[in-house]
Amino acid sequence: MLVTAESLSLSAQIATTAVGALLAVLATTWLRTHTLARLELVLKSRDRCEWIYAMVFWVLAVLLAIIYRVLGLIYAVGLTAGSTLVVLGVLWPPYMREARLSRAQRLVQRAVVVTVGAILLALVMGHRG
Repeated sequence: MLVTAESLSLSAQIATTAVGALLAVLATTWLRTHTLARLELVLKSRDRCEWIYAMVFWVLAVLLAIIYRVLGLIYAVGLTAGSTLVVLGVLWPPYMREARLSRAQRLVQRAVVVTVGAILLALVMGHRG
């Protein structure tokens, strides 16, 4: 029996997109660790441009959504956006941290990201029926 993306249950599709989001976060974190170490050695500077890694992460997330859509996940964009935001809010990698915010503000920031991701997932589940 051939298993297609359309035959997957919604929970299996959410799990697939969550694993993809986790891989995107970890890949970007790995890239950040290795490039920062090299840049600090070469430039002898500790100045960091964290926004570059946030951009890399979102590019990976968009590419995952495109891949999922090509593979046939019905609600690829909503699932990818929701699961990516939830995973991002839970792990909260260094490239998403804003140094100027207080600890309480960072906590609220994370909570908002997780909540928006959960709302997107709930909308997809409600739309799916």
